[in-house]
Amino acid sequence: MKTLITIFTLFLANISYASPIDCKVTDESTVIVTMEIPHPNHALVYRPNGETVWLQTSSEYIHKQVLNFSELKILVISSESKGTVWVNGKVTVQPIIKGKGKYHLYIAENLETEPENTYFIECYFVIGDE
Repeated sequence: MKTLITIFTLFLANISYASPIDCKVTDESTVIVTMEIPHPNHALVYRPNGETVWLQTSSEYIHKQVLNFSELKILVISSESKGTVWVNGKVTVQPIIKGKGKYHLYIAENLETEPENTYFIECYFVIGDE
């Protein structure tokens, strides 16, 4: 029995899984995000400077394509794409991409809990030189 468990474990270790999300930078300020469906319904981006950009605080600030986000297979983030950033307790509408560096796209069922307490997918992308 122990031999079978070892063989099964080795078999599982050799299976490679495709990532449920992929971020590709296509030019200086455009990112194509491809996701498996279904996926979590809430998204945010952490900027290189640590600021959080909420992509779904209010649909008026977001791409029109985000309306049914969990059914979205491709999300395009460009220099014109905007999100919500809280500054001194006030809502501001700002571009998602603001400056060069490493960005973190985080998509989860619940954005306001620890990652170990919710289903999430994530990817990182670099704009310009890091």
